[in-house]
Amino acid sequence: MGMNDRQLRRYLRQIRSMLPCGGKRRRELMDNVRSGATRYLEEHPDATAEQVMAYFGAPEAIAASYVESAGTAEILRAVRIRRKITAMVAVVLLVILLSWAAVVTWAVIDAYRDVRGDILVTTTEIERTVIEP
Repeated sequence: MGMNDRQLRRYLRQIRSMLPCGGKRRRELMDNVRSGATRYLEEHPDATAEQVMAYFGAPEAIAASYVESAGTAEILRAVRIRRKITAMVAVVLLVILLSWAAVVTWAVIDAYRDVRGDILVTTTEIERTVIEP
């Protein structure tokens, strides 16, 4: 039985996740790998997943060969960009969490005031005058 589409997608996803490069470069590389794998499977329709991996290499080996061929500056730039994106996502999530905590705190305080009954009680002193007959 040959390699099915699901196995091919999983193999390509593993390669994609191991590439330490940015979006445009990653898309170019993945397009090349995808077209090569598709051509190979058209030529060898009964090829198994193991045969495809033996021909192209394990995802780790493909990522390692990219790292060897790419310049250090390109890989460091991709790592810095990824780090910045991760930091921005963390900040956004923190702001959302703090906003949610403020809303919940305000709701709890408001509910406590309703239950406690902050009622303003005013007393009026009445002066009594006694008239004698």
